[in-house]
Amino acid sequence: KWSIYGGAKSYLTMYHHAAKAAASAADTHHFSLGGPATTAPYKNWMRTFVDYAKRNSLRLDFLSWHKYTDNPQDYARDLRDVDSWLTADAYPSYYNVQRVISEWGIDSQSSDVYNGRRAAAHAAATVTEFAKGGLDLALAFEPVDGPQSMFGLIDREGRVKPRYSAFRLLNSVAGNHVLSVSGETEHVRILGTKNPQTGAIVLVISNYDRSDRHEEEVPITLGNLAPGTYEMHISTLGIPRRKTDSITIVGGEDEIG
Repeated sequence: KWSIYGGAKSYLTMYHHAAKAAASAADTHHFSLGGPATTAPYKNWMRTFVDYAKRNSLRLDFLSWHKYTDNPQDYARDLRDVDSWLTADAYPSYYNVQRVISEWGIDSQSSDVYNGRRAAAHAAATVTEFAKGGLDLALAFEPVDGPQSMFGLIDREGRVKPRYSAFRLLNSVAGNHVLSVSGETEHVRILGTKNPQTGAIVLVISNYDRSDRHEEEVPITLGNLAPGTYEMHISTLGIPRRKTDSITIVGGEDEIG
């Protein structure tokens, strides 16, 4: 295993050589350099790594770690922890480097949960936490099932799983985060954006329950809407898209039941 305490597999020594080699590279395409891609954001690893980069004036574009958990709020908590460990006062040159979760999922073990709807709801709820927490990049593991694994969005026969469909819904999100969207509960998460080119407002609403039993009706209130007439289209995981009647906004707020 790699270590930050020296020895034959010193991560700091390896990174030092990588950063120096990257600095001397010429005629390259744009690339980013960072780490340490630990199995979780460990405080000692993060601070020792950044301290070493700071002390040796090494390039560091991003901090990365892995996270597997069935609780989407754990991701937001990790982001807050990393920010608290690496304050702007202590690390002025490194505080704003990108935060990257380079592997994530509902379970660190290859299990049947990745084949069902619970993993899809988990993905949507987790990406909502990423967006609200200010994460720069997250890499879901993995696109296609391996020979002995079920982590993929697509199985070995080429059939898409519900989690694939969740990412397709999430792919419709574009633009800046909508500032005023209310209606979240313990289980319901809402990711809302407004496309700056088309003006379309997109909400991705997930109902994620770790026990896979919870259902509820939730009124969702949108604020800061310009008066006018809006068409509402609804896409539900596994159900064809449908259009509802037009909605006329008189003031600047509307509630969706």
